[in-house]
Amino acid sequence: QHDLVAVDRTLTALDIGGLANEILSELSGGPRQLVGLAQCLAREPRVLLLDEPTSALDMHRQLEAMRRVRSLARDSGMLVLIALHDLNLALKFADKVAILSGGTLHDFGPAAEVLTPENLAVTFRIKARVEP
Repeated sequence: QHDLVAVDRTLTALDIGGLANEILSELSGGPRQLVGLAQCLAREPRVLLLDEPTSALDMHRQLEAMRRVRSLARDSGMLVLIALHDLNLALKFADKVAILSGGTLHDFGPAAEVLTPENLAVTFRIKARVEP
């Protein structure tokens, strides 16, 4: 019974209740990715590790998924660690950011303090402007 409640709550939280009775293998990449995220969240973990959880989603769904994960994490006290290459999403949603370069931790801290033009130049070898 608890499992059914957790699944229903997660489907509602991610706004994907319409996918509940769909066959997973018949879903396209974006919906399949959201179902995978829901499967993780329904287990109510204390720590959630996600690797590029928005890569198959359009921009609207990326923002919605990240908002909902952040909200669920804050409501439940869950720690969420996300590997992202989308710096815009990291700036918008991350409390803390770690930048890795060559397998080594280059910097760690609040997103606005870590995602600087200087750090991006060193780690990604790009010239960039960062806007909050």
